[in-house]
This record gives sequence, C-alpha cells and structure tokens, in this order.
Amino acid sequence: MALDSVTPKQRLAMAVQAYFCAHEKRGGCHVGRVFSQLIGGLLVYCNQQVNRPTKSPGRIMRAFHFIDANYGISNLSLKRLKISRFNQLNDPFELLAADLLDPRDRKALSDFKSALDATKGMICFSRSWSNPLLWGHYAEKHSGMALGFDIPDEYLSPVQYTKQRSKVEFDKTTREIVDGPRLVDKLLRTKFVDWEYEDEQRMFVDLDPNSQEGGNHFVEFSKDLVLREVILGLKCYLPVSRVRQLLKDELTPIKVLKAGMALRAFKIIEDRSARI
Repeated sequence: MALDSVTPKQRLAMAVQAYFCAHEKRGGCHVGRVFSQLIGGLLVYCNQQVNRPTKSPGRIMRAFHFIDANYGISNLSLKRLKISRFNQLNDPFELLAADLLDPRDRKALSDFKSALDATKGMICFSRSWSNPLLWGHYAEKHSGMALGFDIPDEYLSPVQYTKQRSKVEFDKTTREIVDGPRLVDKLLRTKFVDWEYEDEQRMFVDLDPNSQEGGNHFVEFSKDLVLREVILGLKCYLPVSRVRQLLKDELTPIKVLKAGMALRAFKIIEDRSARI
C-alpha cells in the first residue's frame, strides 16, 4: 500500500463515512446510541481535520521508527513499514482513555475500538532517537535500529499525555455525547503521562484487505515517507558498512549511523568512530 495525494486524515474520513452509513441504524439502546455517536463524532472530527488550514504548508518533520534488526533489514530491502493494529498495541488503554465506570460505556467504547481496528491502523514514530528507553523497549534492547523519515506535518498526529482519563459527558436532556469530535480526538491521541518519554507522532492508515501478507499490512516508502537516516543500535550485530552498501544506490542519500552512549548524560548519541 502506497501513500498518495489523499492524506491519511482524508482516507480516515472516507472510511468512517462508509462505516457510519452502514451502521447508522445500530442505535436504540444506550450502548448502540453511544457507539453511533462515537462513530458520528469520528466522522465530524475527520472532516474538521481535513478541512482545517495547514498551520505550516509544506512543513516536513523528521520522525523515527524503532524496530528490531531483522525486521529492519527486511523493511529497508522491501522499502516499506508494517502497519500496527489498534488491538495489538502494547497499551491496553488505546482508544479507551476515558472514564468507563458505567459498563454500558465500556461496551460502547470497546465496540468503537473494534470497529476502528477492522478498517484502520497506524504507524508510530518518535521525534527523537536519543532516549535510551525507546531503544530498550522498541529496538530489541538496543540491538535493533531506528529509521528516520521525512514526513509532511499533515500526515502526523501528536500524542497527548495526561494523568486523568477523560469524562464521557452526556447532555442531560437528549443523552447525546457532548462535543463528540473533541472526545474522539482525545481517544485517538491520549496516553497516560508515563508514556511521555516516547514523544510519539502517529500516522493513521487505512487497511487494504487485498494487499495483506500473512495477515499483516504495510505502507510503502514514498515521497511522503522518505527514508533519510538509519541508526544502528549499540548492540546491533549488523555492520555499518553492510547497511551503507545496501542503501548506496538510493536516489535520495541516506545517512547510516552507529549509536553510542553519551559520556555525561543518560542519552544515546552517534558513535563517531563508526563514520569511517
């Protein structure tokens, strides 16, 4: 699956529009009404994002995707990234970052998460590769690599970190969710504050059932997902020279670095001795 002129937020809006049209009669009981309102709120939220003027037209962000060495080499060779599914993420609170004391709300949000998982996925990036925790958690205990991409700002959504879960507010008269799009925005981009070290940026991607391989979905490198850097972890077994050889014929120059330990701070930096 390749990215094209249609942005992820536009594709998300189109996918949600189709899903909403197919399920708009699901309401009736409390669970059904909340579910339908969440889907409707997601549709409004997506359209707001699509139609909102870009703050910095043409702005590009350098973002880093952490991965183990074997999958990393596969991705570099095949020029693609694997799409993560919502129900397979390492945080069980994904899309459920709301106060769910009412069991009916729990059921509605669980249905909402499953519905989104069936049609959408995401790719996670960080704005930096210097945090040792990122390497320990997402790059095979410093044995993997970080892939640095240049990505247009409008393709990325920053995660917000908080100590408190959002309240699902209902109008006392209509029992409709108050400000559904705002709640959906929070559900899509909210994590507990202890995840803040990730400094995460999310790219939402639709799933194409015709392009899956072994149950997995992928996004191809493109003009909107341009590989610029490869940083090999402290313990990565791959020689820098071999990875440079693999990438030497790319049209866009790609910098290959070896990670090292800073001497006066808890920070991952470039090992300059590997430049030769």
